[in-house]
Amino acid sequence: MLAGGGVWIAQNDGTGRLLPPVQVPNTQSTSRVALGDMNGDGSLDLVLAFSLGAQVVHVLHNDGVGHFGAPVPVPGVLDATHELFVEDLDADGDNDVLLVGSYDAQALLNDGVGGLSPKTKFTIAVGFDVDSATLVDRTGDGLPELVLGISTRIDTFENAGNGAFTKLATKPCDFEVGALAAGDVDEDGQTDLVVAPSIFTDLADLRLFKGMPAGELAEPTLVPAGKQLRKVFLVDLNLDGRLDIASVASFDQKIPLHFQDAAGHFNAEVTFPYVWSGYSLAVGRLNGDTLPDLLVSSYASRFISALLSSP
Repeated sequence: MLAGGGVWIAQNDGTGRLLPPVQVPNTQSTSRVALGDMNGDGSLDLVLAFSLGAQVVHVLHNDGVGHFGAPVPVPGVLDATHELFVEDLDADGDNDVLLVGSYDAQALLNDGVGGLSPKTKFTIAVGFDVDSATLVDRTGDGLPELVLGISTRIDTFENAGNGAFTKLATKPCDFEVGALAAGDVDEDGQTDLVVAPSIFTDLADLRLFKGMPAGELAEPTLVPAGKQLRKVFLVDLNLDGRLDIASVASFDQKIPLHFQDAAGHFNAEVTFPYVWSGYSLAVGRLNGDTLPDLLVSSYASRFISALLSSP
């Protein structure tokens, strides 16, 4: 987790409870953090990106027992990173890195032993900052595409598999795009998007865009929801084989969930009370069962809350 400009690790005690966090040395001024096995040893390493002016990425290798070594710098990257992804970008079995800035992005490809090679930066936005981003295969070729929410449009950049991305499709929207999540909601083999309006607008409801061939998106349908949803996830929360929606509200003290029914419709919002207004949301299995659990953080507190699912 990021807090106070550094990276902290809170280990799970095996029951879903998190132990007091410990700061990872040499992680000051970090703006984005991601986990991934970068050198093929089976342990999750840390990848760190920084704010304006750093032009470097750091990789901290895990020794296999949860301790991280000294940062290995990778120079020659974006001046400022707003989104950081660790994923196999070229289908060679190694984790690579994709950096997304306000106006440009850059891939760093893994050499097979953990070394990263920065590729040519490419422009993703002109005149408007990127509001949200995700990586997902939209063309069915096994390579993840970069999907961006930019002002009042959704852009898809096709992955060439060599570190290069080119614009594939643009979907104009009649609202300012905020958080987005990708997944095959209707199991038709096409990647769909669930999109929330920007938290800086007064618009309510989520928008469901069904995926079409060649990266195109159909006109959206509304999923009734509240306002100012900061994070959105598509995940099978109740293990019925259908993707549900989990989100976090910026200024409401609640965690909204939408469960998908057998007909493919999202049911009315179910909310769980939260002591503070939500800021960030993560999904994972915390207590050893098969049900996804939720981790929620807030600007208003120094605590992370775990919401454990029950059958």
